[in-house]
Amino acid sequence: MKNRFVCLFCFMAVSSAVSAQSHVELNLNVKHKLGEITEFDRPKFINFHATINENYWDSGNKINDLRDDLLRKYDVYVGRETGMIKTVLRNVKEDPKRPGFADPEDLAELCNLNKQRYSKNTKIHPYEKYSNLILCNQFSPFYPDGTKTAKGWALSQNDTEEEPFGTASGEFYGRYIKEYFGEGGESGEPKPEFCEIINEPLWDIYDKPKAPKSSITKLFEFHSTVAEQVKKYNPDMKVGGYCTAFPDFELQDFGRWNARWKQFIDIAGKDMDFFTIHLYDFPCIGGKQRYRKGSNMEATMDMIEQYSMIRLGEIKPLMISEYSAQTHDYNKRWSPYRDWLRLKSTNSMMMQFM
Repeated sequence: MKNRFVCLFCFMAVSSAVSAQSHVELNLNVKHKLGEITEFDRPKFINFHATINENYWDSGNKINDLRDDLLRKYDVYVGRETGMIKTVLRNVKEDPKRPGFADPEDLAELCNLNKQRYSKNTKIHPYEKYSNLILCNQFSPFYPDGTKTAKGWALSQNDTEEEPFGTASGEFYGRYIKEYFGEGGESGEPKPEFCEIINEPLWDIYDKPKAPKSSITKLFEFHSTVAEQVKKYNPDMKVGGYCTAFPDFELQDFGRWNARWKQFIDIAGKDMDFFTIHLYDFPCIGGKQRYRKGSNMEATMDMIEQYSMIRLGEIKPLMISEYSAQTHDYNKRWSPYRDWLRLKSTNSMMMQFM
């Protein structure tokens, strides 16, 4: 019935166009204003998950200068970075005086080496204005579950009054931000404005096959501890979480909402500068379609904002640091249709965000 309605509508529209003249008026003196916003914010909406200094910009491309062609020519922005911080953590030495903590001197040295590499890569410096970086940790070995780094040690799992759970992870994060970034150009990569504490952590501790079903409450307490440590070394940094992969608040008769986002706001909400979620359509999963865009997405954002006001007395900003479609049934090989499914969801969601 739905398909018939669409076809009928299209037929009527074409018939009308044939039989009637259209009259269009343009008033150039009208300026669209939404609240205090009067211009389209391209850095906020026309961006993608990347950085200006990734290797793929300069290797194996049919376009000679892909970075310049995409960013400057089309006024496109990046980005989000989740890789280098993990590389540094895996290779930093343990503090000989404090087991389970990164050695501050070795961390500073590793960060300085990367800063020097960036400062020498002068061809990317003109593109810094296209970078609006969100920094984010990957789950392992940042979350203290005993996973060892490449240097053979693991971040402290202590949970005491003097050392709340996550203190060592948070100190590493705070020191990394302070030491790794500069002010741009030869001083080093510009310091990001935002940092997410950890990427999609519940997938790793609870949801994926063979996940250990670790304590969700402890994960949220971890967020508060890390936020405190990050701000200890970087008072102006905006810190957020918890990077939900699949919100699904309605599952278990809204039991998931109570156990996850409601509990997160109860425990860590006061320590977050913003809340961050990921939104994906599933247009082809086992031959079925499951969509986030539309009313489900509106309800998801409304619930977070409403409970933020109820619990905290304010609506914390929402960051959507990933969104689009997961194309399960078409992931074995590329096809134009697969790209279309992703683009269709991306555009639909982006229009809602606007």
